[in-house]
Amino acid sequence: MNTKLLLQAQRRVAELLDQMPIYLRLSMSTDKAFSFEGGDGTRAEQTGQLKTIGNEAGEVSQGSYSYVGDDGKTYSISYIADETGYHPVGEHLPQAPPTPEAILRSLEFLATAPPQRDESQPQQQQYQQQQQQPQQQQYQQQQQPFQQQQQRRQKF
Repeated sequence: MNTKLLLQAQRRVAELLDQMPIYLRLSMSTDKAFSFEGGDGTRAEQTGQLKTIGNEAGEVSQGSYSYVGDDGKTYSISYIADETGYHPVGEHLPQAPPTPEAILRSLEFLATAPPQRDESQPQQQQYQQQQQQPQQQQYQQQQQPFQQQQQRRQKF
């Protein structure tokens, strides 16, 4: 029964594929290009180049794709993908709000300000030593009667 259902599904997919042509173009040149177009309005194209990033080889790709959404609208996205990540652009994609002017000024100030020494660490070490010494003395005083008792037991 499952085999029969599977065969029916395969026939239906084959029928749909016969109705939906797909055009594909591949380029074997150095631009690593491809493009395709589906009968349903889906399109994609991309080119890529090799790039030296530091001491290693990397790739930079740019391209675009579009598709028809369930609402009947065509959605298009163009992108660049490089060592800094994937950067899509599309009218329907959300955009980050502009950075407030005060934040931009503070970032600029921090970028140009000389580095500051962190002087809190020596103070922190000094504080820890001050706190540690009384605790050690208190511990030794608490241990003294116990140690005396141990010594008495060893004599017997």
